Amino acid sequence: WSHWLDMPRRVGDRMGAIIGSRPGEVAVHDNTTLNIYQAVHMALGLRPDRKVLSVAADDFPSDRYVVEGIANDLGLSVRPLVPNMPLNDVAVVVRSVIDYRTAEMADVAGFTARAREAGALVVWDLSHAAGAVEFDVHALGVELAIGCSYKFLNGGPGAPAWTYVHADLQTKVNQPIQGWFAQDR
Repeated sequence: WSHWLDMPRRVGDRMGAIIGSRPGEVAVHDNTTLNIYQAVHMALGLRPDRKVLSVAADDFPSDRYVVEGIANDLGLSVRPLVPNMPLNDVAVVVRSVIDYRTAEMADVAGFTARAREAGALVVWDLSHAAGAVEFDVHALGVELAIGCSYKFLNGGPGAPAWTYVHADLQTKVNQPIQGWFAQDR
């Protein structure tokens, strides 16, 4: 067991060097859809008083579908993310760092700061950024992010995805999928 049980974190530490994270902040696991699902649920657990999710109508389809599914399952509303919209009642925003259609790069630091000031959390999708552009989650203020290894990290079809959780949040978030490894014992 010792040679593979901690492999998601060991490989995550190596992956984390690509996005500027610190050891223990990235785990390589599952796929992007499951990781978005888990990250949004973790973020919602930190904002239980808010009932609005936001994602741009033209963001990557998987991101939109997961947000819409979670909102439907939990009785939340989805507000399409548009420039300069107020975020003061939004719990979680899901946003891609790089627009998959145009290659436009979001102002990650500026948007994250604006969301934080309004009390919202942002789950950043780095699937089109990791391995393609220089990125530093700590310098940009990112708290939660997901990404894949099969695009610009050249993992190919079936390669795993990963999740970044800032060290300050790790004791505050709950794993939304309760399986064997989600238990203390």
